[in-house]
Amino acid sequence: MGDRNDTPVMTDEAHAAAVSSVNFNSAIAELRNTSSLRSSHYLGDHMAITSTIYGHKIFVDTRDISLAPHILVDGKWEMGVTEVFRRLIRGGMTVVDIGANFGWYTLIAASLVGPKGHVIAFEPNPDVHNLLHRSLEVNGYQSYTTLERKGVMEVPKVLTFHKWARHQASGNFFWGNPSPVHNDTTEAIQVECTSLDEYFREHPRGRVDVIKIDAEGSEPQIIDGADFTLHVNPRIQLLLEYNSLVRPTAEKLMRKGFRMAHIEDDASLRFMNLDQLDQSHNWHMLLFTR
Repeated sequence: MGDRNDTPVMTDEAHAAAVSSVNFNSAIAELRNTSSLRSSHYLGDHMAITSTIYGHKIFVDTRDISLAPHILVDGKWEMGVTEVFRRLIRGGMTVVDIGANFGWYTLIAASLVGPKGHVIAFEPNPDVHNLLHRSLEVNGYQSYTTLERKGVMEVPKVLTFHKWARHQASGNFFWGNPSPVHNDTTEAIQVECTSLDEYFREHPRGRVDVIKIDAEGSEPQIIDGADFTLHVNPRIQLLLEYNSLVRPTAEKLMRKGFRMAHIEDDASLRFMNLDQLDQSHNWHMLLFTR
């Protein structure tokens, strides 16, 4: 793994030009004009296939009420974060998606890196993993994607993973009892975990350009297990979901030279320091760039 001279570095000036809310809204309006071309089909056994506003075919579990309804009905998800994610990626890059779920970001990354790049997706839920495997195959991306049915932590180990029945994006390694407001049930399964440093020691990629982490509380452990990966990829860019447990991790990343920005709903970036980070940012995505 090493540096990449042509990896785009987001200066403040570049951000100002790239994240214009006017351009963002225009792009969304154009995509909405294609919504009449979309279709969804129920395939039985709680499985459906639909198309996204970007033209990807994607399989989802119809029992899920976290992501699946938005993708089935609207063909889109987290458009502010999605637009920032898309702007980070160029052809030939290596992108890692931790907590890939049904593959919204995995499919976007694969379409952008192309055959000269590579996407590595980690999804420990076996049911969701199988759907994502179908999506990668039907879109023709399997030759330059790697799908791992593993969790990512600070060191390799086997842990109990809690699968949620109705909120499948909420599967995690830490809490197995949903609050009553969620009206959900969980199933505990054993999952093999790796660390990023160990994974890339076993599967060298030459470089890593972008990592997206949405892992329901595992973010601190994932970063703790990525010291070498971050060291040998000085221009790597991270998308990281924030919660109160992540604050020390944000501090650690900033000590490593990263700048931190909150991703706004209109895909603009609000750069901030640790003093500005509070509970209002819980479950929001942050960009770390250097």
